[in-house]
Amino acid sequence: MPEAFKKLYQGQVPTAQTTLYTAPALTQTVVKGMRVVNNGSQVATLALWQGGTGAAFQTLPPLALSPGEFAEFDGTMFMAAADTLVGQASVTNTLTLTIWGVELT
Repeated sequence: MPEAFKKLYQGQVPTAQTTLYTAPALTQTVVKGMRVVNNGSQVATLALWQGGTGAAFQTLPPLALSPGEFAEFDGTMFMAAADTLVGQASVTNTLTLTIWGVELT
């Protein structure tokens, strides 16, 4: 099956550290873009970790977004098979995150 650019995750980020995406077995994933939107009525922060949840794994320290604001990541993040992307928001039902990339088998 040919590789295709696809949506890897879309949803509201929970307030507990939660795995948002896991690279499938025997697959490498290239994350090419992310967008986070604050749909709420107060400032909220988003933090992301790759491959674990400790300080050494944090790829995005808490990023504050005011109501109606959004932020985009337009770069490259490589993930090995079974590697995880973990997210955490500071406010419930406020930040919507969309992640795009390619799964290579």
